Amino acid sequence: MRSAMLILVMTLMFTSGLASASRSSFAESLTIAQGHLDSGEYDKALEILHELQVDHPDSGIVAYGIGKALYSRGQHQETLGAKEEAAASYGEAESAFSRLSDANDAKTAVESAFGRLNAAARKAMLIPPDQKYDEAVSALRASVAGYEQFLREHPDHDGARRNADNIRLKLKQLLQNPQQQQKEKDEKKQPPEDKKQPVVYFLSAGTEIPKAQAKAEGNQLQLVVPDTEEAKP
Repeated sequence: MRSAMLILVMTLMFTSGLASASRSSFAESLTIAQGHLDSGEYDKALEILHELQVDHPDSGIVAYGIGKALYSRGQHQETLGAKEEAAASYGEAESAFSRLSDANDAKTAVESAFGRLNAAARKAMLIPPDQKYDEAVSALRASVAGYEQFLREHPDHDGARRNADNIRLKLKQLLQNPQQQQKEKDEKKQPPEDKKQPVVYFLSAGTEIPKAQAKAEGNQLQLVVPDTEEAKP
């Protein structure tokens, strides 16, 4: 009986030690991922976070970290002028934050919803209005509607209120200048001006009139007749 109790105690101690080590490893990995984020190494941070998500698929902290890393990567790409890559990163961030809409922790759920709105808004602002005017307007309107819904549920969220105002201003500017956007679009589609040289049709010329000459200049043909006559016998 004592032997069985000893084995049980040793098993509990071993299990507790593994759990403690696992928690320590989890926290350590999160710290390393945060360090990569702080230094701008977004892909390295995402690699660690995705590995953690495999072992902790229900972790809200990991899922939120992935969303933040993707959003930060999008901001960095946008700064570098890589707008297509930035839009893709914002789209991935939006999806990552969406998975936390039903998070058990209320604060995580709120900040994830805010992060999703921000990612969608940044992606909408990257749509070129001179090429896709209707799409840009539609995306900005959807962003404004999203922020307004969020603020009805969280009226004291200053960040959402500021961002909503910024998107409204951008949308207002587009709606006030639709003709200018269309003009720029049409100018880009206009074919280049035809600068071909005029065709010369008289490449060579001749005449059967004695002592007369035919001269071709461009598209004009001129007959030159000598003004002197030969002496009669």
